[in-house]
Amino acid sequence: MRQLFIALCAILMGLLSSEILFAESSRFGNDYYLRSASCVSLKSPTDIALLLKEPWVTEKGPITHSDIVQHLATKPNRTSVEKQILFEYAIYSGVTTLAKELSNGQINPNIELGNTHSIFNWKLSNGSLINLAAYYAHWDMVNLLLECHASPQLLPTDQTSVLGWTILWGNQAMFEKVLRCDIMPEKDHTLLWAACASKDPIFFMEKVLGFGHSVNAISPDGLSLLETAVSFNNLDLVKFLVRNGAKIGYVDIMGRTAITLARQLSLTEITRFLIEEEAVQNDNMINLNIHPNVVPPLTIKTILKKTEDKLCKKHEM
Repeated sequence: MRQLFIALCAILMGLLSSEILFAESSRFGNDYYLRSASCVSLKSPTDIALLLKEPWVTEKGPITHSDIVQHLATKPNRTSVEKQILFEYAIYSGVTTLAKELSNGQINPNIELGNTHSIFNWKLSNGSLINLAAYYAHWDMVNLLLECHASPQLLPTDQTSVLGWTILWGNQAMFEKVLRCDIMPEKDHTLLWAACASKDPIFFMEKVLGFGHSVNAISPDGLSLLETAVSFNNLDLVKFLVRNGAKIGYVDIMGRTAITLARQLSLTEITRFLIEEEAVQNDNMINLNIHPNVVPPLTIKTILKKTEDKLCKKHEM
């Protein structure tokens, strides 16, 4: 909070440098998802200044984003467009106090990045302001935007959602909060891959599978969920997926199974576990073929659960 307060004071005094304002978040250590996520791209300072119709663009010569922030932060009577642009800068840089001040005005929290009055380029953006805040793990900003009725459901196709970023960062409290919004997690297949890369993969994978997603889902790249867990060298997650029905023998578009991938990556423990479990899965399939009337274990659990429910209802009557 102290750092945020200092940053706010610097803006108001016109001393905020581009290094402070646009420092990239380095807290998320998984390079895989940072590479796969769309990068944020700001419009050039000149383009933004021209959007604001400021005469000092041509008078001053080359300007920076900090020049624009300094100008707008000290301007007494800002237009709605100016407020929106300054609000976007505040969300992007994580200056919570300034964002709270601006949120009291006529700000559209559901603006899609890259529209006519946005500081961002659409094609290289993260969808919406709340998605951008979650991308950088600016949770105070996410809270603020939710209070301003921002929708965590606004999202371009095939990009990580706000809920997905809470999973990736391992923020259980924010995950539960976003989940209470009017969203449809059962339709967001990116949550499975986010759970694989999460800082708390077992907790979140159990939650995501509970939404109705398949443990045998295949990514757009043709990898199974189990192969993805193997690629992260996460034995506990591999065990969790297998014990929840993941098929070990699935062959991907590269002609690999989870076992061959584990061998290629020299993951001895995972390889040993998968070989043992594949033998068990094969034995179960043989038994079912020989004895077609044998009820699979998962079905037995379902029957027992239904029987318990019926007994409970009778007892209540």
